Amino acid sequence: MWDTTTWDKLTRPFPKVEKGCRIILTTQEKEVALHGKLYTDPINLRLLRSERSLELFEKRGFGKESCPDELLDVGKEIAQNCKGLPLVVDLIAGVVARKEKITEI
Repeated sequence: MWDTTTWDKLTRPFPKVEKGCRIILTTQEKEVALHGKLYTDPINLRLLRSERSLELFEKRGFGKESCPDELLDVGKEIAQNCKGLPLVVDLIAGVVARKEKITEI
């Protein structure tokens, strides 16, 4: 999320905060993180190194198996292009995982 206005619009339909309800806000903007803070302080996450990005990509995209050799170079490039952002790596790996399952059927 890039601005506080969007956060306000998103949360408007949820005026009552009830026990057990959660919204996870991810942002690179400190102002937005502090604005969205309700009961907990923001958690600052480090960016992943390329090796860790590739590891996450493989685990999320291929489960217990490793990345197939023919996709390894592409996997490394994808991990590099995610610029260390774990949520981006996870999102793209999830798409790859679904694509793999579809092609198997």
